[in-house]
Amino acid sequence: MQLLAATNGVEVKFPGRIRHEELPSYLRKADVFVLPSLNEGMSNSVLEAMASGLPIVVTDTGGSRELIKGNGFVVEKASAQGLKNAINHYLQNKSLIIDHGLKSREVAEKLTWSEAAREYWNTFLKSKQE
Repeated sequence: MQLLAATNGVEVKFPGRIRHEELPSYLRKADVFVLPSLNEGMSNSVLEAMASGLPIVVTDTGGSRELIKGNGFVVEKASAQGLKNAINHYLQNKSLIIDHGLKSREVAEKLTWSEAAREYWNTFLKSKQE
């Protein structure tokens, strides 16, 4: 990966394995969080990035789409061009980084166990009424 980045003139840092307690400091240094996964459920790394106030770019896998609510972009799985377009959109619209970052934090703050329980309860009640 490092050779690929260097060959294409892309500035990327590869910190390797970092300890969990150091993760917030790495996330605070980022502008955008990108998860180009081919297979994913509800990604903890995306949730941590959202809690850190980062805009999100994910591929359309598993539960990723459900986490994007005006706080980032969902691109087609295995689409390097889609990822490039989303990242370039942020590079060309710096204010969007701030807007989507704030929205990520807002969405993350609503992802609580009590909110999940409330939604399950409402779904249950609605199914009983039908």
